[in-house]
Amino acid sequence: MRQAGVTANTPVVLNGYSQGGLDATTIAALGKFDVQGVVTFGAPSAQVHVPASIPVLSVRNSEDIVPATSGYDVNAHAVVVTRDAFAQQPVPSDVVVAGHDLSVYQQTAAVVDSSRSSEVRGVLDPLNRFGAGATKVDSTLWTATRLPAGTPAARCIAGVAPSS
Repeated sequence: MRQAGVTANTPVVLNGYSQGGLDATTIAALGKFDVQGVVTFGAPSAQVHVPASIPVLSVRNSEDIVPATSGYDVNAHAVVVTRDAFAQQPVPSDVVVAGHDLSVYQQTAAVVDSSRSSEVRGVLDPLNRFGAGATKVDSTLWTATRLPAGTPAARCIAGVAPSS
């Protein structure tokens, strides 16, 4: 964040999916930035203490075991939204953790965005106002690929092993 020009006085909203949500929550908890809110999806971040002055929206699919790995929530002020993503259909058996799939969380996010719950709106509406008028969004997508054991790092370019 510092490399991007964010200072301790720059207001920011942090969000993330899975490990990115844990990272966002941890950054908010550190108190080194002017965090205006945190929104996570499928994050194992329940045990990270976030100051009560920072609004937190934690979105989870009930079929997702990843958020459950962090135990009970320690932030009484956090708004936790849990959705049965597969209530109307069987959980797919061809995906290891179907409830944690990003496309499933995108569907859940659409449901959350349309929510009229005063608790959800109480977090989302101020965060939406925060982002109103933004003209630029930078996004980085990182993909990790496990390489076969013994693959020389010098022969790997962008995480892709050479074909033999």
